[in-house]
Amino acid sequence: MQVPYKRISELDKYGMHFPRSFCTVDRQVFFPFASHPLTQTFLLRLEGDICRYPFECTNDSSYKADAASFHQKALCLAETSLSPTDDAYLTLMASVSYLLRLDAHKELHAMYEGHFKNLMLSLDPL
Repeated sequence: MQVPYKRISELDKYGMHFPRSFCTVDRQVFFPFASHPLTQTFLLRLEGDICRYPFECTNDSSYKADAASFHQKALCLAETSLSPTDDAYLTLMASVSYLLRLDAHKELHAMYEGHFKNLMLSLDPL
């Protein structure tokens, strides 16, 4: 997946220059492990983080939506295929937490509330 380049070029007005490859994750690099759930979770989280950075710099909500979409897909995959104590799962949750801290209007909080509840229940079922 790629972030549209025209939005990246808008960052130039803030003095930031991103190469065209900045927002592209080459899944072929990870072949033959690209289909493994751990790798897929990592790649989706990475794409979400890559989209989150321009959102931090510009506060453009379209980047926030892209980041939220990638993180949501990664969380759904992680919940079905990874243990909550796996480093990849916990790193993903930390990344989502950072995105939520940037969300001043708390629009994304409802989207991720269930994921955080699932994580807490799996780590401490009492």
